Amino acid sequence: MLGRSSSGMRALQEREHGHPASPLTSYCAQDSPKLRDEIISLIKARKRNGIRSDSRLYVHLAKQDMYVADVDGQNGKLRIKLGPGMDMEGLAPAKGEGWKAIAAGDGFCIWEMQKPSKVAAK
Repeated sequence: MLGRSSSGMRALQEREHGHPASPLTSYCAQDSPKLRDEIISLIKARKRNGIRSDSRLYVHLAKQDMYVADVDGQNGKLRIKLGPGMDMEGLAPAKGEGWKAIAAGDGFCIWEMQKPSKVAAK
């Protein structure tokens, strides 16, 4: 997920209103084009994985310096790591498990795991 600064992450958080599963996203003209592209990338990941406001959220870890959770969608899931902590206690996706890092920056990382498509299964 393509490097993002802590100020960029703060700006993204400031744009999300309401329930975390149904963010309202807006973009101001003074924001950088890179931040705009990264916000669009995250919105596309939600849509691609079929994540909606009623999607299941499973919190794996919530401590002072780290939060790790999965959001299950109809077509896949996202794993979200927020905070400066480095010890994910075995929750960091390993190679070969089907996860792909789609965003990362200062204090966060987001991975995606898509379900196999019905067309590919044939």
